[in-house]
Amino acid sequence: MQRLRVRFQLSAEAAKRGQQRLDRVLEEAAVRAALPVARSEGQRPRMRIEVGPPLPQDVSSDWELADILLTERLDTANVVARLNKWLPQGTEAVEAREVALQAPSITADARWSEYDVEVPSGVLDPDNVERRIEKLMAADSLPWEQKKEKRVRTYDLRALILDLQLAGQKEEAFLIRMKLRNGPEGSGRPDQALAALDLPPAIRIHKRYQHLRDTQKAVAAYKRSAERERF
Repeated sequence: MQRLRVRFQLSAEAAKRGQQRLDRVLEEAAVRAALPVARSEGQRPRMRIEVGPPLPQDVSSDWELADILLTERLDTANVVARLNKWLPQGTEAVEAREVALQAPSITADARWSEYDVEVPSGVLDPDNVERRIEKLMAADSLPWEQKKEKRVRTYDLRALILDLQLAGQKEEAFLIRMKLRNGPEGSGRPDQALAALDLPPAIRIHKRYQHLRDTQKAVAAYKRSAERERF
């Protein structure tokens, strides 16, 4: 058995399909690439492919992760090449590395995501945007409600915002860099952070990076298990 963690890039075109379809896209590509993916047990076995935290729709990304469990060992570069041959336009496997079979899932280890968010400048000036960011970051809490169908979830949005920075201005848009928390308590969303800043909806949102907890521990665990197998 071999567990590979593959990083993918999603273009703006792929982002329109939504990250909820990424697992299906990977399953189809894995079948066509004839990868020996393990399957779950039961009456309706599924391929052992697990994607990371949900990506908001219409958000492009440089850092989507998926764990693929194989029944036999393969070269990581070979797996990337075989997947890319069958992945749809706008979805690209960038790299793969081996992680320990017993390592936590991507979702369990996800701690924060970094986004580049472009918002129309309109009549706003950089100083005004900076003041809004400073005010939000200085707040101890920010009660928030999220409505989904008939349910209303109340939580502290401030706890999900780790950092906000005005990173620049290009043409008629401000670039705001956001570092938003992932975890059992919830995940921060760029559109909600913009609403809290009382800024207009984004022109473009791009995920730059996904930080995982204990990445080095997972690698060390794999190396220890490999040493035990060798002897």
